[in-house]
Amino acid sequence: MGAVAEAAVTEVTQRVRRGINMWSTVCIRCGKQRVFLKKWKEKVDNRGTVITSEIYVCPDKECQKIVDAKFAEMRQKRIDSEQRKANLRIKKPAVVVA
Repeated sequence: MGAVAEAAVTEVTQRVRRGINMWSTVCIRCGKQRVFLKKWKEKVDNRGTVITSEIYVCPDKECQKIVDAKFAEMRQKRIDSEQRKANLRIKKPAVVVA
């Protein structure tokens, strides 16, 4: 096994020993390890396909509020942009008959 692979295995082993989920994420704002909030299952289009969803949040509640507000602002900008595109009508040039 190469040095890089050994280092990766060592890192994973250390994270498991410390109780850190290998697949978890860090907060995009403060860099803290995000924590599990809730998990739920739902059917997609009532077809029987079950999707499992999980929510992880920043342990710092104030930081999470700021991140949520930023995402809400981004979501609203995207919705507004999509509405402007939908309402945009291309004007056809007037036909001039000579």
